[in-house]
Amino acid sequence: MTSRFQLRFLDGERAGETIPLTQSPMSVGRKPGVHIQLTDSSVSGGHAELTVSGEEVNVRDLGSTNGTRVAGRVVQQAQALAHGDEVRFGQVGLVFEDGSFSSGSAAAAAVVGGVGAEAGVGGEGDDLGRISSQALERAGKGSRLYLLLGAVALSAGGAWYYFGQEGGAASAGTRPVVAVAGNLLEGSYSFEGEGAAWEADEAGPAAFFVGSGESYSGAAALSVELGEGEWARHYSEVVSVRGQKQLTLRAWTRGEGELEGALGLEFQGSGVEVVTAWTALALAGSFEQGVLTCAVPPGVDSVRAFAMAEAKGVGGSLVVDDVVLVPGAGEGAGAASPLTVAEYKLHLLGAPTSSALLHKAGRTFVTDLRLEDAGAGSGGGRPLALAVSAQSSGLEIGLDSAGHGAGDAVLMARLEPGAMGASVATVGGGSQTGTGGGYRTHALDFERPGVTSLLTGKGLDLLRWKFSEPVDLRGAVVGQGLEISARLPAGARVFLQLSFRDERLEAGNLAHEARNSERAGAIGACLTAWQRLLDEYPFEEGLVAEAEESRGRLVSAGMAELTDLERRVERARFFALADLFRRCRGAAEEISRTYTGSEVELAAERLTDAINGDLLLLDSGRDAGERERLRAILTVLEGREADELASALRNYMEEQYGEAE
Repeated sequence: MTSRFQLRFLDGERAGETIPLTQSPMSVGRKPGVHIQLTDSSVSGGHAELTVSGEEVNVRDLGSTNGTRVAGRVVQQAQALAHGDEVRFGQVGLVFEDGSFSSGSAAAAAVVGGVGAEAGVGGEGDDLGRISSQALERAGKGSRLYLLLGAVALSAGGAWYYFGQEGGAASAGTRPVVAVAGNLLEGSYSFEGEGAAWEADEAGPAAFFVGSGESYSGAAALSVELGEGEWARHYSEVVSVRGQKQLTLRAWTRGEGELEGALGLEFQGSGVEVVTAWTALALAGSFEQGVLTCAVPPGVDSVRAFAMAEAKGVGGSLVVDDVVLVPGAGEGAGAASPLTVAEYKLHLLGAPTSSALLHKAGRTFVTDLRLEDAGAGSGGGRPLALAVSAQSSGLEIGLDSAGHGAGDAVLMARLEPGAMGASVATVGGGSQTGTGGGYRTHALDFERPGVTSLLTGKGLDLLRWKFSEPVDLRGAVVGQGLEISARLPAGARVFLQLSFRDERLEAGNLAHEARNSERAGAIGACLTAWQRLLDEYPFEEGLVAEAEESRGRLVSAGMAELTDLERRVERARFFALADLFRRCRGAAEEISRTYTGSEVELAAERLTDAINGDLLLLDSGRDAGERERLRAILTVLEGREADELASALRNYMEEQYGEAE
């Protein structure tokens, strides 16, 4: 059975094979029993479904793992196919063909066939549609109309061949592909093959594809078209950079519409997860060369290049061609030098700086330190430009105001195992006695609002992230590291403190003060000194442990005193003993003064308030009984006509209770 519609394999062992779409629906997947079985591991068991309805064929993804794409875009609902559309189920590519689109060429073939039938052209024309002089001579014996129409058809075919084959370089790239010495991407840099070495970021709603449309050189390039809210990223193969100190990435790009583009390098290694360097593209209607020169960060041994596009507004298109990655600075400027504080080095990546890596004595502490636009939402957008300066005790980090408006930003970073120790700690606004305040440790994933400092590592490897304004901080364990994120209000900055000499001296002074105060019985002063150490100078592991132990011990003792006092208050309630209530209130006030500045003080104040309420109820109950007794006496006096005594009693009742009767 012949079919108007078919799919043709683009690559792999089945390249060129066609599958007619002879029924509807037709299932696509890896498992046996589907109509179109694709055994590639990137294809799900029940991957997609094709439906033929009259003049239209639709494809629908069935919740596959790696998705279905049409012309590079992710299929999210049933989508109609057009002749020539590239359809990818996972990594398997096919092209959709509609037989009705060849009707025009079939008519021309019929005309030429008529000439052939009359003139005996048949097998005497070559594969370019040219006819031998002998065939033309025999054609003169046949129909002149056939000959005229055949000549027109052949002229059109010759023109197609000239402009499509000879003139193709003008439309698909006016320059020949030139190999670049030392190019680490030499196998796929100009996309003249199938571009198999490059792969899409599957999280993106759209994807780049290798096509034979516009290119800078040769006949093919990497391109993407984005709609509103879409983004795409495409990665090269992974190449080794062992022994390299610096790399230069270059590519020719052309962009149209409302979008942002970037080139980048994604480094990986045994000592780090991922380190990324970016550079923004100056998109224009003509090809411009983007360049990124970057030092190879310590601890990495491989890299892959990528191109990224993100729609701004209604979207647009981006073409990328001739991606070259070579060792050294090339013709561009050298990479930025690292910033040094004490033994630490902060390696700045990107142009302008968009990410950073913190390293010390052969160990990596922080990777992928960056700032992102808080209003951009999730996606593949590039980080914002960083402004970093070195101070005597650390690094000040903020936004490069030239590259960002007045909106909020999100600080992102990955803490490698060397930077974490057994746990991390946060310090919140206020103190331990206030809601949400104080020093806290976190072993795993955490969220905490109002954070003013984050402490990671310990001893000589201690790091302090000090926020200029309180932030909502999140931490998530990923692999062996911890990824942190904090939303920074507009204008806020982060000080990454690396040296703690002065702070450690102050912590020692506070510990000495706290010990002396406890020996002198000044429990409140002792608790205050320990709390200051935890809130402001938690930089010595031993002193932090002593402060927490001492505070815990003293606070427990104060709470035990309050527990005993609450038992006495219950006795006063049961027997309605006003004098016992008053003695308990005095004891609660004394506990509050002794444990000032702690949780015990707050608990004692709450108990004092409760005792005052009990006394008020007790006194009001007694007043009601006394009034009833006096009214009864007044009734008796009035009945005995003891007018003078009755008048005196009335005056007393009015003075005491505001009533005369």
